[in-house]
Amino acid sequence: MAAMERPQRRQPILDGTMIFYVYVLVVEGRGIKFVYMGHFGNKSTPFHLNNSEPWQQVCCCVVGE
Repeated sequence: MAAMERPQRRQPILDGTMIFYVYVLVVEGRGIKFVYMGHFGNKSTPFHLNNSEPWQQVCCCVVGE
């Protein structure tokens, strides 16, 4: 009699805490130009935001919660 294996929850592989941010660029009050999604993990940023442009952080969520 073989014991049935329970399906295990797939855990995300996280290198530290990865936080995902979604940014929108508002141009001259016309709304969203485009949405940019990037992550910050272990104090490293794969992209840089131009401070002269009106970026707005609209969403923030921690992966793995």
